[in-house]
Amino acid sequence: MAKRTLALTAGALAFAVGALLSLPFLPVGVWAWARGAGFPPLPLALIGLGIPLVAGVPLLRRGAAWLSERRALIARIELALGGLWALAGPLAALNSSRVRLPISPASEKPLALLVIGLLPPLLGLLYMAEGRRLWPAGPLRTRAQQKAGWVYLGVALLQVVPGIVEVTAGEPVRLLYWLTQAASTGLLAAALLERPVQGMGAFFVSLGLSMALLFLPTTEPGQVSTLVLNPARTSDVWPVQPVSFPTGATVALVVMVTLALGLWQSLREHRRMRQWFGAGLGLPVLLFLIPLALSYGIGSAAFLLIVFLLTLAMAGWQILRQPRETNSVLGAILFLFILAFLLWAGRGKEFNFTGMLISMVGAATPIALGALSGVWCERSAVINIAIEGMMLSAAFTGVVASSATKSLLLGLLVAVLTGGLLAALLAVLSIRFKVDQIIAGTAINIFAVGATSFLGARLLVQRQDLNASANFGPASLPLLSRIPVIGPVLFQNNLIIYLMLLLVVVTHVVLFYTRWGLRSRAVGEHPQAADTLGVNVFRTRYINVIIGGLIAGLGGAYFTLGSVGRFDEVMTAGRGFIGLAAMIFGRWNPFGAFASSLIFGFADSLQVKLSILKVPIPSHFLLMAPYLATIVVLAGVVGRAEPPAADGQPYEKD
Repeated sequence: MAKRTLALTAGALAFAVGALLSLPFLPVGVWAWARGAGFPPLPLALIGLGIPLVAGVPLLRRGAAWLSERRALIARIELALGGLWALAGPLAALNSSRVRLPISPASEKPLALLVIGLLPPLLGLLYMAEGRRLWPAGPLRTRAQQKAGWVYLGVALLQVVPGIVEVTAGEPVRLLYWLTQAASTGLLAAALLERPVQGMGAFFVSLGLSMALLFLPTTEPGQVSTLVLNPARTSDVWPVQPVSFPTGATVALVVMVTLALGLWQSLREHRRMRQWFGAGLGLPVLLFLIPLALSYGIGSAAFLLIVFLLTLAMAGWQILRQPRETNSVLGAILFLFILAFLLWAGRGKEFNFTGMLISMVGAATPIALGALSGVWCERSAVINIAIEGMMLSAAFTGVVASSATKSLLLGLLVAVLTGGLLAALLAVLSIRFKVDQIIAGTAINIFAVGATSFLGARLLVQRQDLNASANFGPASLPLLSRIPVIGPVLFQNNLIIYLMLLLVVVTHVVLFYTRWGLRSRAVGEHPQAADTLGVNVFRTRYINVIIGGLIAGLGGAYFTLGSVGRFDEVMTAGRGFIGLAAMIFGRWNPFGAFASSLIFGFADSLQVKLSILKVPIPSHFLLMAPYLATIVVLAGVVGRAEPPAADGQPYEKD
């Protein structure tokens, strides 16, 4: 009895403290009141949104676990907290623009407005999800959820009114701010009303408005962005003229296309409306390209025409042909965001666009190889968390073998075999001994980090001649390498990049057009049925996992033999895990995984290019770019992505 009373008391205390810490901006408001001054936007966001995430949500979960008999009451409180956070965005806007309480941000820059106004509704979505998880399913929860959804839809519509007022007061930037908040609140309403298609549409619209809020206010009239299409390192490419764009007008067009894609996504459940809307989507683009061609040349108009055709085709194919999928639409919008960001970053300057693409492909190569390794393993229902360790070990053994033998090919072979050996170890642990696949992969990662760090400190420091390998230089393919933009990006690379591109095609053909691929996918989806039809489940999994390890070893070789020619401690820097994210975003499809890797590769290469352009973004945030891209992508995909049905499950033969 005493234990039960103590548990109830501790649960109530934890829940009460968690609820207080979860009240919108309460801790930062008390602090601001004590200081009597406002906060800069970054500390305001970190404190106001970080405390509920770091302390509030865990305490609420712990209190709910101890107060299991009060689940319905706790669910209502968490739903109420979600509602308060949904309203915190517009209240923060009114506070910063009209009321001027001490909690107001000390800066009214567009980024500050975006962070303070856009993130609270998203945090409210988290509290809403927690409350729905605890509230038992039934008519009462359904009615409450429906009512809350309609209320927040009304709030989203009302948020347009103060935006119009701000425009009449001479503050057009704040209109974008209010519209962005309205879209994020609409996302919350769609989640409550269980309308995921419209929710994704609201999310895409909020992305487009965020682009406008971030880039347009700091773009001055008359600024021009110039993209150089000739690479700096080679001279045998057929030369083309740089393309120039009016920065503000082009970014505005990108924003309009993004908003149109969000609306198209929202209408995709209505057959005729999505067809008519899609048919008229290209008209404003063509109307913009005509004066652009007259003012800045045919090349600028042709460049934008190709970009918009690719993005609209990619998004339109999925909207019209795959009603439930959104990855291609999200990929198209991310590509448009990248274009707008590059135009904004290079305003008033020249930016080597082809050079950035070359750097992107190089940065994407190990990520793509890690993603292909994961595809081979998980298509046969074995989760390979050890890709990072395989790549790190292969990078070490490859450079040592190459330095000792003075043979790059032998070093490459040793690196590939190292990945295969560790994959064989994972296969034995997971398939034969049925060890938890996550635990087995984590153990291999820990072993790889420890072993390479120890051997690097003991062996390579004393024998530096074993850490001084040559590397594979770029090899140009005749004629193809001279094609502008495409030639330097795809046909002037080293051996490992060519092997990566070849493996993408080979993996797709093998998995989807051969008997072995059919058996592998059957083993991953329904091993019992495959075994009944005579497929050797264990042998199929062993072979696929080892093939995945060989590919991961090739990815590890790229870090040393394909780039710098030496090994540094933990030089893979999480690229194996990012490869797994690319695999998930690519829906366990080789081409999808490769396209996703290009997104992460761009985020990785962006930090170098932006430092050259002297963009006013702290270097620490630039270094975070690939990992932030991973978090953003997985936050939008995990939960909706469907892995092979038997993924991660050991097979017991009857």
